[in-house]
Amino acid sequence: MDRQLRRFYHDTARISNAVTIEALVKLVPISQVAFGTDLPFRTSAEHVKGLTGVFSGDDLRAIDRENALRILPRLRSA
Repeated sequence: MDRQLRRFYHDTARISNAVTIEALVKLVPISQVAFGTDLPFRTSAEHVKGLTGVFSGDDLRAIDRENALRILPRLRSA
């Protein structure tokens, strides 16, 4: 089960509070987490605020953009 969990990509929609996101990254590496929102229920700004309260630097860049670009490299030029 752990192996499967670590291969799956997880987004941050509805889990951008400190307790939930910290629990996720104890189970899976940052490389498997990508930014996600739950519009119209919560704004992107709310998700960003929750993530910046937990992450910074390379980890935040990975979640915000780099992990998604690794999955979908054609979006790099967008």
